[in-house]
Amino acid sequence: MEKDWVRLASFNDLQRAEILKNLLWSEGIEAVLINKMDRAYISVGQVELYCHAESALRALEILETNYPL
Repeated sequence: MEKDWVRLASFNDLQRAEILKNLLWSEGIEAVLINKMDRAYISVGQVELYCHAESALRALEILETNYPL
């Protein structure tokens, strides 16, 4: 991953992570998910949400307003 990306949050729930990523995209913030879940055991591991460092504060505000972490 490029240097200017920062992790915003980690989730155990892939669906919630996708919803929050899409929320950020709808607000004009480019966000990506890194899925570190075990394929054999879906409940093991994390999904991490990242965005560009320059958008991180705005992204965190949006996430906290809509879905407290």
